[in-house]
Amino acid sequence: MFNKYMDRLVQMGLDILRGEKRQKYWLLALILALITIIKPSYQLLRYGSHFVDHVAEVATKLVDESLPDNFELEVKDGQAKVNQTEPFYILVSEKQISDIYALLGSENKTKGLTRVRLVTIDTTASVEDFWRFQTLYLLTQKNLVYQKDGDLKVTSLSSWQNIKISKAMLKDEITKLQTQSLLKWAKIFIWFVPILMLLTTGMGQLLIWLAQALPIWLIGKIIAAKVDYRRAFHLVVFLTAYVDIGATALAYIKPLAIYISFIEFLWAGVVLVLGYYLLDAYKAKYVR
Repeated sequence: MFNKYMDRLVQMGLDILRGEKRQKYWLLALILALITIIKPSYQLLRYGSHFVDHVAEVATKLVDESLPDNFELEVKDGQAKVNQTEPFYILVSEKQISDIYALLGSENKTKGLTRVRLVTIDTTASVEDFWRFQTLYLLTQKNLVYQKDGDLKVTSLSSWQNIKISKAMLKDEITKLQTQSLLKWAKIFIWFVPILMLLTTGMGQLLIWLAQALPIWLIGKIIAAKVDYRRAFHLVVFLTAYVDIGATALAYIKPLAIYISFIEFLWAGVVLVLGYYLLDAYKAKYVR
């Protein structure tokens, strides 16, 4: 049975080198691209659409529950001033935290915390007070202090433009966001992205196959098999496309995913060996 399969494979390869059969490379590239983008497209459509549909609602609740009605923060000439008793804490409740993580499509890593200090405003504090306040952001009179990758980062307010933020202004901006067409266009764009991913991934795969055809074509030149680049390309598609499609599909099975790249690497070597064998057989049988 194996010999029968190999004989059929060799004959199909010879037919391709003779120009009698061509691979539907565009179709194969699009099938491979479709399998590749299934997971990221699903995540984008699921979480991206959810984000667009609920971002204004979550932002409104966050502002309503975290800020008093008379809240005003002003940064002028590189110095911050707030009309609240300091230190002033912008607190995020457990429900708000869950809503934010759900909005971002991420796992809630703060389970068990009833409240989180999102921002602490204290114009008398120093940069070193960041650790004492146990907050995500500390706004002092002249700096914004936060943690990133385990290091303390300090941004000087002198680099900011003069701004004035109030609760009423924030709610007005959220209302404008809801009434404007920005969110509608964002949702349309989210549905367009998978199509763009499909086309670009497919074109990228074609370029990979074109590059893989180069050594096959060079081998043909070296052994005087008289095979042009087009037929070398079709041979590469024939030898690799179906393996690539199968490997990409199997990569969705987690226990197998770690082995797929290694298998594809090995198969690239097998393709060179098979390519040489087919070119040599083609030369012996058809080249005079």
